[in-house]
Amino acid sequence: MTKPIPLFPRELQVLLEHASTDHQRNRLKSLLQTLSFRRTDEEFGLKHGATWKMVNDLRRVAKGEGVDLEALRVTTSFVEHPELPSSDTPIDELLASKRARFSRTKAAKDAARWRKVRLRGGGPMGLLCFGDPHIDDDGCDIEALERDMKLVKETDGLFAGNIGDSINNWVGRLMRLHANQSTTATDAWRLAEWFLKDLDEHWVFWLLGNHDAWNDGMEVFSRMGGLVKMDDWQARLALTFDNGRECRLHAAHNFPGTSIRDKNWGEKRADAESYGAAQIYMAGHLHTAAMQCVPCPNRGKPIWYARASGYKAIDSYADNLGYSRQTGGESLTFIFDQDADDEMGFVTGFLNSAEAVDFLQFKRERHEGRSRQHGVAA
Repeated sequence: MTKPIPLFPRELQVLLEHASTDHQRNRLKSLLQTLSFRRTDEEFGLKHGATWKMVNDLRRVAKGEGVDLEALRVTTSFVEHPELPSSDTPIDELLASKRARFSRTKAAKDAARWRKVRLRGGGPMGLLCFGDPHIDDDGCDIEALERDMKLVKETDGLFAGNIGDSINNWVGRLMRLHANQSTTATDAWRLAEWFLKDLDEHWVFWLLGNHDAWNDGMEVFSRMGGLVKMDDWQARLALTFDNGRECRLHAAHNFPGTSIRDKNWGEKRADAESYGAAQIYMAGHLHTAAMQCVPCPNRGKPIWYARASGYKAIDSYADNLGYSRQTGGESLTFIFDQDADDEMGFVTGFLNSAEAVDFLQFKRERHEGRSRQHGVAA
């Protein structure tokens, strides 16, 4: 198939001025009329033939007289429109903005990788970590939750952490489950705010689980105005003490990996994949409790793997699947004796919060006694 010769209206008008016969002029006018009826400025294709030869002859004549036909082919339109300024950000500014944003994002992520949290005060201290509260659920053991909250408020040196899923916050097809609980969605948020602010100055970390993040929950939680920084799903903390001692804690709402033979499999997998970056790995989410301490001579310290069952003591979903009802282990408590002689004595974990508090009080009383004996302020 012969390739068409592109023609442009402005070029035809110039060639018309160089036509020497009526036949040439009439043919060019016909071509111009054909182009004028086109809605767009498409090129007009002309196959080889007599008209093609005539157009090429006239092109040579026009070029011989110094006419720049290429310049006439910049546009094929009979209508000229003004060039309007663009509202888009210039590409160089857009790239500069993206470079600056990535730099800020990377700096923030790097800083949060192992966030240093200092627990001020001498002597042994404790961290009580609440498992999934689901505080608005009718199956939540509210008495157990209030018991542990009271322990935090009334025990010197005891701080708090939240592993996530503070409320049900049903989403999508699960929203129908709101009809099966007595607490309204509005009251659920009121309970979450009460839980946050009742222990405001005691919080060391607060995780947002999957339930918390649903329905723009992350935005709602962030606007509650608590003192603690809220972390999406996980937090890596370097707990530091007055004497310079440090314990790295990796808390996540859940870690990938489960096993029917080892309830702490996910935590152990996280330890393996992080090459032993933390001393404590803890999670919740699965509503099962387990805790293990494994001495690691090659690291020079023991590693703790822990999972809290949470406070949802009655769970119809678990009952329907045939899971055993979990009792105990609603929270995880770790006692840190910053003056311990070795790493084995530095961290001690408990699944029973009351026993943990008794142990902490014993440790603190012994520390105070030794401090008085040596004339040092506790």
